[in-house]
Amino acid sequence: RRGKERWRVVLRDRTPGSREAFSAATQEEAELLKERLTANLEEAPQERTVEKAITDYLSWLVADKGNKATSVASTGWALRRFLNDGDRLLTSISARWCEKRYEELKQELAVDSHRNLLSQVKTFFAWCLEKPRRWVSGSPVAEIKGSGRRNPGGKGKVQPTLDEAQLWLDVAYRLADDGDDGAVAALMTLLMGLRATEIVTRTARDVDGGGTLLRLDLRDEEVKTEGSAKPVLVPAALQPYLIERKRDKLPGAFLFPAAPRGTRGRHDRDWPREQVHRICKLASIPQVHAHGMRGMRGTLEVIANLQGGSGIEAAQRALRHDSKTTTSQSYAADSAVAEVKQAKVLEMLGRGGK
Repeated sequence: RRGKERWRVVLRDRTPGSREAFSAATQEEAELLKERLTANLEEAPQERTVEKAITDYLSWLVADKGNKATSVASTGWALRRFLNDGDRLLTSISARWCEKRYEELKQELAVDSHRNLLSQVKTFFAWCLEKPRRWVSGSPVAEIKGSGRRNPGGKGKVQPTLDEAQLWLDVAYRLADDGDDGAVAALMTLLMGLRATEIVTRTARDVDGGGTLLRLDLRDEEVKTEGSAKPVLVPAALQPYLIERKRDKLPGAFLFPAAPRGTRGRHDRDWPREQVHRICKLASIPQVHAHGMRGMRGTLEVIANLQGGSGIEAAQRALRHDSKTTTSQSYAADSAVAEVKQAKVLEMLGRGGK
């Protein structure tokens, strides 16, 4: 007891050699604080799994921070993507393992993606270190620095050249003709400019108008911009594949069935990205990220509509952006547009671009 009205609860050896003190104004408050700390100690740090810690963190984001469901879901995906194995003990994660894991992710993901994952994991471990948790003795990612230069939208991510895109499409169509779900999902990134999340969450009911439309307005948590809540036109070449995947399914069934239990799920937004990478490898072209394909979709719209001067507006509609600035700054490859402009100038001079 300190003074006439102050009480102190001391917690010793939560981590070796540690000593933490918590004050209370009354004995009743002190007893309540003691009960809460005791309950928190019942699960020793070494018994807390990664998944348990993540679940508790997400619950805290909702209850204490008031974060939106979309934000919490995105955070959960990022933490599980980086930490990988939910059954392992939280205290078993070392700095060396995290360094190796980050190097792996740098090879798989675009700069923005792997740096965002690292940022989320750093925030998570900082939370695990705070009182009264102290679930770990230190953050294993504290010394890891995000590498690579951040770039906005699709422009900063490698886009295929026109010839490479054609090679990629040849392989994707061949696989899709053989019933390959992954190839169909990958085609949707380029032909429709869809985000990975928009692809994996589509249901049979979303394929509308005899396959000519794809609805994106059924789940508000997916919508990142107002424009993305509108039905999207399905290119004629893609319609048969979507109609086939809708056939004999209940309205609420996913277009792409879940993978077998214990394997990577097709409702994970990594899945379309992996399919894009797989087809790049089969087509023997440089690795392109799924968001790069979305950027390529914007570039192609600019090129197709360049003569009328409405290329950016066309790309904005195709990518469902609220702002034309977002499209022009982030999704239209300057080099591709410049090449087309140069070709048109040469054509006007009578050289036919040769």
